[in-house]
Amino acid sequence: MKKVIPVLAFLGLAAAGYAAYRKYKEEKNPKTALNPDEWAHFSDETDVETPEEVDENAKQSYRIQARLMADGYGENDTVDLVHQVRFQSANEMFAFVKEAKQKKYHLDEAGADNTVSVRLRISADADSIYQSILDIAQLAYTNKGSYKGFTRSVTDIE
Repeated sequence: MKKVIPVLAFLGLAAAGYAAYRKYKEEKNPKTALNPDEWAHFSDETDVETPEEVDENAKQSYRIQARLMADGYGENDTVDLVHQVRFQSANEMFAFVKEAKQKKYHLDEAGADNTVSVRLRISADADSIYQSILDIAQLAYTNKGSYKGFTRSVTDIE
């Protein structure tokens, strides 16, 4: 528990840093800022990631999170991760679920808010954790979803 609290605190700081960096980039180069008219067909609750977010900004945050989590484990340890993915529609969610099952991912029940939990047991090194994040985020993006982050599972994956 002593290791979890500093990790959570740092993740909060990393998220705040990411938001500040994004605002700085938009102010520095207004051409890269999202044009509200271009995205008007999305509701205020829409959080579908754009390719720029997946390819650049989010990767940095994901890499930091992976390193932080890996620091709490030994060289030969494994970790059970739960990735959260959210979709705008049930059809997009079902397409994701179908692909995820083909890739042999463990899926928890889909939520009423079109959220799916993907559970993985992987090596606890930073590279494996980071790669799992990228794999799930890319699969989510391919199916018009939004990768919402990951946590360590408190129950074992069967």
